[in-house]
Amino acid sequence: MKKSLKILVFSSGHGYSHNLFNAKIADTLSKSGHNVTLMTLGFSSLSKSNLTKYANFIYVPIEKKLKNQIINGESLKDMWIKDDHILLKLLKFQSISNEYVDTCKYIFDQDKITENIRQINFDIMISEIFLLCPLVLNKNKGKTVDISNVFIKSSAIFINLMSFLDYSLPLTNKIYYIGGIALQKPKPLNKNINNILNIKKYNVLFSFGSIITLHYMSQYLIENIFKTFSKLQEVTFIINIPNFNLTLKIPNNVYVYKWIPQTDILHDNRINLFITHGGQNSINEAISAGKSMLVIPVFGDQDRNTGMILRLKIGDYFNKLNLNNSKLFKNKIWKMLQSKKYTKNVKELKNLYEKSPFKSNEIVVKVTEYADCLKSIMNKIWLFFILTIILIVATNIHCSEHERKKRQYGYVQYYPDDCYNIVYQPEYVPVIPC
Repeated sequence: MKKSLKILVFSSGHGYSHNLFNAKIADTLSKSGHNVTLMTLGFSSLSKSNLTKYANFIYVPIEKKLKNQIINGESLKDMWIKDDHILLKLLKFQSISNEYVDTCKYIFDQDKITENIRQINFDIMISEIFLLCPLVLNKNKGKTVDISNVFIKSSAIFINLMSFLDYSLPLTNKIYYIGGIALQKPKPLNKNINNILNIKKYNVLFSFGSIITLHYMSQYLIENIFKTFSKLQEVTFIINIPNFNLTLKIPNNVYVYKWIPQTDILHDNRINLFITHGGQNSINEAISAGKSMLVIPVFGDQDRNTGMILRLKIGDYFNKLNLNNSKLFKNKIWKMLQSKKYTKNVKELKNLYEKSPFKSNEIVVKVTEYADCLKSIMNKIWLFFILTIILIVATNIHCSEHERKKRQYGYVQYYPDDCYNIVYQPEYVPVIPC
């Protein structure tokens, strides 16, 4: 008889997609007969919603001051108006990481919750990498623990990426691709959205997730985006803007929602283009629906994800700093709507995903149970990391001014005559074997 493991899945709670991804992992393991608990921090109003169907659920409310420090910090607000040098981006990411130190302190101060976790004595803990402190909740309070050492001794790394999307890289055998595990089965559209999609010949979905959302934009920039859309009267635009409260005049071909059923809309045959920030869950959804993408990366792994999309020719790139150039933005959208090559390529990837012999839910279960077998050898608690953003040091090769006529390709900047700067931002890191 299979052993039932006690498993804690930790979600930072910063965005709906993060919570959904972790909830799917928790439910997958629960349905396989394990005792799973999903722990979510209350940074978002959506975090209160228990997205699991089978796992236990712990919600940790976050005090208002700390929530504002993380969610409304200056490091997020200026993401739409700055495109820093990569080294400055590294420093900015470090400053954001430092903000999570207060989050760690807050978690450890929740005595009732942390003591309950210690009493349960979980066999396995699963956590997102950018908030490492929950990994030592199982340890005795007051004991000094080297979190980096805990990370190195993790037994597996789950990546929210379809394996055929990634670059060719030398990887450790601790890495497992589970991209697509959070995909939901599409449902019929409601009457309102269904009617909207019948109005024009072309339909575009415009959505930027729930972390770096459009409400961080200036009113001027949103007005300019609306102005661009108003010039494309052959097109209907469905826009998702959480917390939308700006008193702006909305063009007659634009429909703004605070929340949309993104999966359901993408799978509708009348959608011609998906304009996205390039978050991994959004990319997975677009591929599963066979929709081409216009990617406007803003932060974190989105630049690298954009590079993958360009390499596979399933979409195109638009610089966020050019959103104030209405003519340029309009021409890019129209060009993509007239092109068939992106749709052809993404439909091929859709077919590849559907016929994959390795299903994400099966990988999660088998790898987790295998990790428990390893525990008897190492006599340690084994940890998994769901990696979303890890930055690695870059190599800078200096080129002459003549060679600096470059083309942006994600975080890889290509120069003529094979002289280039490479800044590599993977969604995972090689883990040193124990």
